[in-house]
Amino acid sequence: MVANTLSSSTELSEKIKDLTQNGERAIAFLPVGCIEQHGPYLPLETDSLISKHIAYDLAERISENGYGSSVFPTIDYTPTQTNANYCGTISVENDVFRNYFKQVCHSLLRHSFDGIVIVSGHGSVDSILKEVAFWLVNEQYSAGSKLIKPVLVLSIFECSLGIEEVFQQRPGRHADWREFLFLYKILGESYFTEERLNEIKIFNNRNIFHHDSSIIYGVPMEYRSVEGVIGEPLPILNKDWGRLSEKLWDITIDGMFKRLKNELEQFYVNKYHVNRYYMAKEKVVQCKDE
Repeated sequence: MVANTLSSSTELSEKIKDLTQNGERAIAFLPVGCIEQHGPYLPLETDSLISKHIAYDLAERISENGYGSSVFPTIDYTPTQTNANYCGTISVENDVFRNYFKQVCHSLLRHSFDGIVIVSGHGSVDSILKEVAFWLVNEQYSAGSKLIKPVLVLSIFECSLGIEEVFQQRPGRHADWREFLFLYKILGESYFTEERLNEIKIFNNRNIFHHDSSIIYGVPMEYRSVEGVIGEPLPILNKDWGRLSEKLWDITIDGMFKRLKNELEQFYVNKYHVNRYYMAKEKVVQCKDE
């Protein structure tokens, strides 16, 4: 069972030591979200809530497959310039976030974790997350480390094609029916009261929503959305929100877990972090000497 709060420093250190002695690897999960508008009815912290809860479920799954895991607090404040004009949205500059995120990961890599898994619920920063992950891994090789720690980035948006086939509905790009169902799974009727659901239904029925994205980037959200929403805010299937939210959640977790497990196994089992690198490096040195 993955705890909902971090252990003390001493407890965490002992946990990692026990895992190592048992031949298991310790993985640090780091959710990344955002505080930004999500239309008239979804909460500002939508991305952060989704990434955090998915991280816990992935950590639980991986813990049942020969790994130990710890979920660290979510990084909430990230770039969202195109939503900056909406009340409550908090955006930081790309370079500021890139440097901050890299420092956080560097700090995690200093400890005894065997790898870091970034769980992104905010698609706008995926490119930055992957860029930083690239450099964090490559820096270890360049420094001649014999123990390379992988840094993986998993995004909930990577499962869009499978979800579209099952739900017979094209995912939107912001505050859409997917995020509604994710949140329904997390928050339930305590947030989605009958009154709120009726308001969302009225909003859904009285507007025409578009999915198309432009290759002209930087246009503020208020000029290319319906009150901050891109894509239908509700699923077109039946109104059993609980069942639909469970189905969406399971598909997403299954897809992300399969990729995570495969990537970790490929990395560790094939020993990309030790033998192949040094064999290749020795060959390069030999060629130079000749």
